[in-house]
Parts: sequence; C-alpha cells; structure tokens
Amino acid sequence: EYADDATISISNLLIKGPNAGINAVNGTRNPEAVIKGVWTLDAAAKNVTIDGLAFTGAAQIKGTASSATYEGLVFQNNKVYDTTEYAMDWSKYETRYTLPAFIQFTLASGGSVQYVEILNNSFVNVSEINVLLNRAVNVAVDGNLFKDFDVDAIRTEGGYVYGSLAFTNNVFEQTVAGNA
Repeated sequence: EYADDATISISNLLIKGPNAGINAVNGTRNPEAVIKGVWTLDAAAKNVTIDGLAFTGAAQIKGTASSATYEGLVFQNNKVYDTTEYAMDWSKYETRYTLPAFIQFTLASGGSVQYVEILNNSFVNVSEINVLLNRAVNVAVDGNLFKDFDVDAIRTEGGYVYGSLAFTNNVFEQTVAGNA
C-alpha cells in the first residue's frame, strides 16, 4: 500500500504495477499494489501511462491547473474501488468544472485534455464522479466496468469537447437503488 501523494512532471512515463497488461474487468490478477494517495499530473507531463495498479480510499488522479493542455494520458488495466466519499453538496462548487472525481481535469479557464485513453479498468463503488474530463479532445473509453458509482461514470464539461470521442464496450451497472 502506498499512501503518499505524488506529482508527475515527467513526459513519456510508464508507471507499471504488478498487473500491467492484465485486464482489470475479467483478467486473473496478481496481488495488487494499492495506491491511496493523490497523484497530480503537471501539464508538462505528456504521454503518461498508468497500468496495472489498484486505487482506493482518498486516491485520485488530477491535473494541476485550471487552464493548461494535458496530452496523452493512458489509464489502463487498473482497479478503482471504495473511494472516499465527499459531502456532495452541488451548490458548494463554484462551477460544473470543479466537481470532485477520481480522474479529474477541471479546466475552468481554458486549455484541454487531449488524447486520453481509459481502457480495461474496473471502477467499483467510486464516490462522486469516476472520470471528469473538461474540454476533452480525442478520448477513447473502452472495455471498462463502472459499477455502483454515486454520481456519474463519465462526465465531460466545458463546451469545447470535440474530436474523436469513442465510448465502446463499457458496462454500466447499479446494484444499489437510487445511485447516480
């Protein structure tokens, strides 16, 4: 288990866990490396791949700026489960850009998040929003399980969402009445 927060500022970075390359939805997994801290991506870090880890508790992946261009995030073969619940009073958030999410790019002032791939991940009992991509350009979300989430599985905001947006082969399942 790793509870430390970290800032990622290196381009062309591959972060591999013990389950790199193993589908988190239907693969046979090895013991997990569990992340409980917040990982912050600096906008200068282009082409970052996170593969084969587990995230729980207060874990989060987020951008650092409200106006920047993030490019080339690949989040694949990861398990995200039982994340910390926020007090979701929608009125306390300044705008729709600042809502809490596990993967969170809140670009309220400009910029974009480009060439994002969310592939073969299992998101189970994720509080609030699973994936929030503001000002998204060219996004692929494929082969994921989104189960028992509190608000939204995937959310895009900003009015500047364009390019190729592919949402394929995902499963959205609620076993708790009244969720989302």
